[in-house]
Amino acid sequence: MLLSLVIAAAHAADAPSYYLRQSVGFAGWPTGAISETRLQVRTPLYRSESMVFQDTYAGAGVRLDASPAFVNPGVQISLAPIDIFDIDLSATFLGYLPGPFGILPYDGLTSKLEVVRDTRDDQSPAVGFSLDANPTLKLKVGPIIGFDAVAISYLHIERPDGVDAPYVYEPLRDMIVAWDEVYLEHQPALLYEAMPGGEKPLLYVGATWRQRYAFVSGDRNGALGLLVVAKPGVKPIIPTIIGCAAFYVIDQDRVGAMPFLGLQANWIVEPPLAKK
Repeated sequence: MLLSLVIAAAHAADAPSYYLRQSVGFAGWPTGAISETRLQVRTPLYRSESMVFQDTYAGAGVRLDASPAFVNPGVQISLAPIDIFDIDLSATFLGYLPGPFGILPYDGLTSKLEVVRDTRDDQSPAVGFSLDANPTLKLKVGPIIGFDAVAISYLHIERPDGVDAPYVYEPLRDMIVAWDEVYLEHQPALLYEAMPGGEKPLLYVGATWRQRYAFVSGDRNGALGLLVVAKPGVKPIIPTIIGCAAFYVIDQDRVGAMPFLGLQANWIVEPPLAKK
């Protein structure tokens, strides 16, 4: 979920502009596919030649996350008061689809592996909402890049009629959560800039740690692994590719099992609102 925060930010225009980011991602263990779309109008905030006030902005717009398991439209506000820190604030409708990818009720915090979920036939559609804050801190010293991305969410999922289980498997976050849940995801990383990007290809390689907490249900996990960010060309049609391979070191089911594998392609377009 936080992989898209790793990409090199588009430089906000000196005048108000549109901002479109389209991401397409695929994952293994758990298996999944997702499309993330963000469309905003952005305007510069205070600017100066200082290293931390060159690309500040404020933006507002809409978002849409979609997969075979859910369709989640929402609204989003983005703020970057200084270049090394930004925050997204979102309110999102959660629409879990019927069929084999619907939500699953749970009485405990184990047995969420796909081989177990695929044998169940009690999936059901559901609706809900989430309120999300996503702050990110970014630093660069020479060729070393560090970031610390956080997602804090309040989730409310409407319990389907006839379901008494206290918990539910939430497919976007791959967690067993309460029907009303406070959720935290934390992903720091340290990367080496092998290629700088900009007018040249981009390549960052390094390590990342991802941890997730569901405070009401008590479910939690943590994974440690390799993170690669690459853009092989400078044309806008060429996406920024993010790859992650991380082994679970904290989890109710997956420690010692297959690692999480994620691959995401990101496109960013930021045209001005009006031509000068």
